[in-house]
Amino acid sequence: MKMNFTKKVLLTAVTSLALAVGFTGCEEAQTNDPLKPSGVELTNSVLSLNSTTLSGTITTKYTLSGGATLTNIVPSVSGCTIQSYSIGSNNTITYTDTNDVSSNVTMSFTTPCTATSMVITASEVNDQNITWPFSASASIQAPLPDAETSPIASITPDNTAYNITLNSQQVEIFLQVRGENFVPISEGNISVGYPGLNAGIMNPVQTVGVLNGVAKFVYTAPSDISALDGTTYTFTFTDTLNPLTTTSVDFTFNPDPTQIIQTEYFITSSIDDENVTMELNTTRTLTFFLKDKQDEPVKDQNISSMTIRLLNSAISDLIDSSGVVHDTIVTTDINNVTITLQSTNRSGLVPLEITFTFMDVNNVQKTITKIFSVVVLSGPPTAFTMSYAGTGQDETNAKFIEHIVVSAVDEYGNKVNRGSSISTGVISGYARDETNALGSGNEIGNQYAVSLTPIVNFAPVGTATIANSGSGAQLTSANIANTTIDFANDKLTTFRSDLYDYPFHASGKWDMLSVSGSTIDLEDDYNTSMPSESNMGYVIGHNFRQEVCSTTGRKALAYAASDTYKLDDNGNAVIDVYYDYYLVAKSIAIYVNVITHVNGIGVNDDTRGGETMVHALRGHGLEFVGASAVTFSDGVSTSPVTFSGIMIKDTPLFLRNSYFSYIIKTSGDIVVDSGSVVQSYDYIVGGNGFYGIYNCDNDGATFVSMTVTDSNPGNDQGGSVTFELINVIHGEF
Repeated sequence: MKMNFTKKVLLTAVTSLALAVGFTGCEEAQTNDPLKPSGVELTNSVLSLNSTTLSGTITTKYTLSGGATLTNIVPSVSGCTIQSYSIGSNNTITYTDTNDVSSNVTMSFTTPCTATSMVITASEVNDQNITWPFSASASIQAPLPDAETSPIASITPDNTAYNITLNSQQVEIFLQVRGENFVPISEGNISVGYPGLNAGIMNPVQTVGVLNGVAKFVYTAPSDISALDGTTYTFTFTDTLNPLTTTSVDFTFNPDPTQIIQTEYFITSSIDDENVTMELNTTRTLTFFLKDKQDEPVKDQNISSMTIRLLNSAISDLIDSSGVVHDTIVTTDINNVTITLQSTNRSGLVPLEITFTFMDVNNVQKTITKIFSVVVLSGPPTAFTMSYAGTGQDETNAKFIEHIVVSAVDEYGNKVNRGSSISTGVISGYARDETNALGSGNEIGNQYAVSLTPIVNFAPVGTATIANSGSGAQLTSANIANTTIDFANDKLTTFRSDLYDYPFHASGKWDMLSVSGSTIDLEDDYNTSMPSESNMGYVIGHNFRQEVCSTTGRKALAYAASDTYKLDDNGNAVIDVYYDYYLVAKSIAIYVNVITHVNGIGVNDDTRGGETMVHALRGHGLEFVGASAVTFSDGVSTSPVTFSGIMIKDTPLFLRNSYFSYIIKTSGDIVVDSGSVVQSYDYIVGGNGFYGIYNCDNDGATFVSMTVTDSNPGNDQGGSVTFELINVIHGEF
């Protein structure tokens, strides 16, 4: 692409008397004497010629008093035919004082013009109507040609020699890159030649680019130039397209002995500082270095000592290169020390304190310390605990949120810190024995639920066995006969039903394939090395429950917020269980599963494992909103009393079809008649007093009723009976 350059036109005014009118003015022409020469003077002009057009400005002034007009301005350009032109206002310039007047100039030619001179003639008329002829001539310099892209004819540095006196001193070199006729090269590349080993430059550039005739190279001296005293480095700069076009620059090193060098130092390691881990009962080799901010290792002779101190010897041993175990290793005169960590069967953090004492570039002794941490990972989870941690509420969606903390340890009792994932789920509705009526107490599951005794004190009536059948796992229990199982939706989850054993490999959720008699074939594999596990509790069901007293099939849901959770570095995860208000005070089964291996039974292969928690949903507790006390006069006999109004706290709902705890207190002579207390959950249905929660009087709302009698009538004392809600929730299946 061609580039146009401005031609500067220098004009000189002359009169017909051949007296020159220069830029400095005419000292003689200071009056309006008609015999004196013209008073108009050209002071400046800038004109640009572009082939067939000329444009720009001229600046003139009238140096005499009274004012004047330059009229009939006519330009002429040698060798070119002017097609049209305009100078000033209609080819006229008017002066009212001696100030500069700038006038626009435009001109067009019939053919391209390459003239080297131009003349302007005009008539100068002063304020006395005296006319003088005016002429100004201009020489036009030839325009500079456009910058070239190639070839490069010369490369000239702004300086060919530099004196380097400081460590890390930085020098900028500007190279003037020209083509033929000294024309700037618009673009190109200059290769850089280095004097041996890149002259201490860590990341040397191979080429520098040319832009508008200039290439820039930046040199940074080594961080320590003391060893280069008197040395000269020569850098060469060569056209990448023509190796014969080249130049050179010298750098001579004369270190300033008084300089104070600001240098930072860092302890680094062969390990990734952000993710250093190792397994139990393994070894890991580590190497430590001291480097400066240029990432250059400090020389061995400058290292006074290096100390490696183990800050947690309970988890790992520190071993030197000879295989000797230490708490602390000290070396001297070396900046590259390798040690070995030997982990034990305990997991956790192993801090290593690394200390270097050394002489810096200013020959000053310094000490720097850094702590590196290695995480010894636990084994996979082999045991879980599940604990209730509180209840939140989602009022917008009418849900409570139970927080269940799962904690895991490995086979050695270490907290699981390896980020293991666990799968989770909830069973809140249970499969039933179809040979018995609703509420008969034969829901499928471990039969401790037929008792009103709280879960923590249960003693199972029926148990199950999990074993390997040769083709897979099986669960066998006499209580399964006549069970209807929805294999697409129902899940089986198991747990140990005595207090003295924990068969992790047999617990948790199982997927079922089929049922035959008292045996369920399970989809999950059962490791052939695993022993059979008897005395297992179990639950079969799904994550919704039919509301007992609903005639329209109303159901309540309970579900985990996620199917999977990840254990944190302390082996914990919080499972959020969402559930409808109806399920408050009702039991659900929450299960977790994981892939692991089991210690102590001769099995080291990966296998499934899990745990189940049977949990009574707490909500925010219960509150009593009815009349809590009734007063009786003397002589009352078998008077009925009912306390109702037991509500689920922070909801508009009564507690329905659920257990609850209360206390009945009496005062004066009033006593509760023996055998008269009836709670909603022990109302006799179908001959089974334990499943009265299926009583649907008042839509299943809970209550307590009784009769009271004055035990000492005739003394005018009477008394009262008071209901007190303890707010302890019992669970049920």
